[in-house]
Amino acid sequence: MGATYRFLAIGEETEVVLDWFRRQPNPPEVLDKPGGQLLYFRAFGPLAVLADGSGIDVRRSPLVSLFRPTRKRGVLWTAGEVHFLSTPLRGTFPPLHSLSRRFQGWLSSFDRVFSRKPSWLGEWDYYLEGSIRNYDAEVFALPQAMQALRRGQYFVGESDGEWVLDKLCRSLRHRGVECTPDA
Repeated sequence: MGATYRFLAIGEETEVVLDWFRRQPNPPEVLDKPGGQLLYFRAFGPLAVLADGSGIDVRRSPLVSLFRPTRKRGVLWTAGEVHFLSTPLRGTFPPLHSLSRRFQGWLSSFDRVFSRKPSWLGEWDYYLEGSIRNYDAEVFALPQAMQALRRGQYFVGESDGEWVLDKLCRSLRHRGVECTPDA
């Protein structure tokens, strides 16, 4: 199985995450895609093609996807996500698995704002809305996002759709927070 990591960031703060990957001994080729980037680690192996030849087999290729946080409804930020896509990661690309573990260690140097561990106090849960708390991965906040959390900034899951955002905005209105339509 691959690995997924979630983080909170505000605006261009996501560059810190991308820069971490660029500083590694075997940096990736960075390809822009809607919502973020696809990182191809050519030094770890070639891209695999799907059996029917219709495209890249992400599960058998040394790829990492980065979904950048975005502003939604004027008052919400989505969580950023990093997905190590190869499956099984450790058996297919050991160097990529090692990179995943190093990334996890680096990310955990920031403030943890969500965990599923039984001992977790959930101090920031009030500001983590939508599906952001539905995943197993812990969530860490980069410095600007941590400052925003302390000021009452709300965050949602990257994949939360319009229906979830509509429902959340109705709820936030009762807290005195007004959403605006996305442009």
